[in-house]
Amino acid sequence: MPATVYQLLTGKFPYRFDLKRDPIDIILNDNPVPIRDRMPELTKDIAAVIDKALERNPKNRFPDAGKLLAAIPT
Repeated sequence: MPATVYQLLTGKFPYRFDLKRDPIDIILNDNPVPIRDRMPELTKDIAAVIDKALERNPKNRFPDAGKLLAAIPT
């Protein structure tokens, strides 16, 4: 879901895909582009939630959807 939100907001995928590399390799080994690099007008608080949800290491992501929802600023 975070990748879908990222794409809906920016119109781009969270990764920089290169025709010379396998897309799966990029997803597994590269870090996503921080959303504010693509959409600087997005608030830092919302960007932090999206970027955390896209962390490569699962230990650095939200443990469940409830925690993600609670982190979204109102």
